[in-house]
Amino acid sequence: VVNTATQDVTEKGASAPAVATGNGKLSAGEALQTAVTVKPAAISFGALGQGTAPAPQTLTIHYSGNSAATLTLASGIPTAKMYEGGIVIQGAGATLRVPYIYAVGDGTPNDIPALWSVSDGTAGDSLGDNTAGNPALEIRAIDAEGVPVAGWPVTFSVTSGGGEIVNADSQTNAEGVARAGATLGPSLGTQLFSVEVGPLGHYYFDITARSQPTIAAITNAASQAPGPISAGSYITLWGSGLSDFTQGTNTAALPLAIDMASVSFDVPGAGISLPGRILYVSPTQVNLQVPWELAGQQSVEIKVTVGYSFGQVFTAAVAEYSPAVYLIPDAGTGPLVAAAEDLSGAVISTLNPAHASQQQTIQLYLNGLGPVSNPPAIGDVAQAQPLSSTLATPAVTIGGVGANVIWSGLTPTSSGLYQINLKLAANTPTGTQPLVVAIGGVSSAAVNIAVQ
Repeated sequence: VVNTATQDVTEKGASAPAVATGNGKLSAGEALQTAVTVKPAAISFGALGQGTAPAPQTLTIHYSGNSAATLTLASGIPTAKMYEGGIVIQGAGATLRVPYIYAVGDGTPNDIPALWSVSDGTAGDSLGDNTAGNPALEIRAIDAEGVPVAGWPVTFSVTSGGGEIVNADSQTNAEGVARAGATLGPSLGTQLFSVEVGPLGHYYFDITARSQPTIAAITNAASQAPGPISAGSYITLWGSGLSDFTQGTNTAALPLAIDMASVSFDVPGAGISLPGRILYVSPTQVNLQVPWELAGQQSVEIKVTVGYSFGQVFTAAVAEYSPAVYLIPDAGTGPLVAAAEDLSGAVISTLNPAHASQQQTIQLYLNGLGPVSNPPAIGDVAQAQPLSSTLATPAVTIGGVGANVIWSGLTPTSSGLYQINLKLAANTPTGTQPLVVAIGGVSSAAVNIAVQ
């Protein structure tokens, strides 16, 4: 198919070059009728230095005809510097053509594109030591034709930030590549490294240095109280260097990272290594959902990573349940009260209290109620059909009086938000009353709710 391709391909009104078309346009008829094929179907001579002849290439011609045939070979005419054309084979039916292309460089660098550099890291950390394929900085010197320039002197250096160049190459290799390892200095912010290649001057690498992400404490995202974390629940990480920016997600399903900040959960003894799903990040705070797969574990190692800055490991206890009621400001008086709504979606507050005498049904929003049926993937929204119900039934008291729990589970169309639908007892005390939720032998902290 390649051998018998035709050359009637144009680009901007002229014959298209081999770099754009290969051998040309498919001719199915010629491909079916030819008695001659040739391998390889195309030839690469590679990049050559000035005055260097290309290495010989071997073509193997196969003839399947029944009578003798005399073949002739002809080569296309190359253009200056960039050499391309085709070896044409004729004499036995269809004309065959083997395209070729090669470039001859002049040995003088014309450009030094960067092939690789680490964009950020922790101040004082190594970005790569340039051993075992581990460079921090990498460039290629090429001439005006794009041919790599080998053996050209290069000099890597530190421009600002107090860093260090490590194991730097002193000249380009056969592919025109030069590499160096680097260590960031103590300064936070942008640090500059550079490489000088002969007449082209310097190429600069901008690398952001930050402090190491450090977790100081972990709290329940609803109550903000310290304690064990539970699978599927939301937690808040407190510390320093946890993100470069302050931002939350605006999607229903939670992402693996926000602004390069991500969180890992590891239980080495159980072979568990999982990411958390992120809701909000700032330099001092990260809110996220804990992977469901941590159920049944006793402890977990948690680490924040921001770009190429790897945080310190924080070990947290894991429990099956960590119940806590979310809090919102009371619309009437201002202090924080339980996050609850009536069945119309109106928020329960001193302006819209829950009605005990009517045994009103309300919806309470919580965190940490443990395993559920039909669990969604971590970070994904829960479904309405089928519902994700808690495997254990919670108990709710308001003013010391038990409420009738109708249903508990994950709120449909939300990610990891627990909900309890409950009916108030007729003898529930009125006024501002303490509400407590217990599940699996663990009780939440008391929160206030307005009752009438």
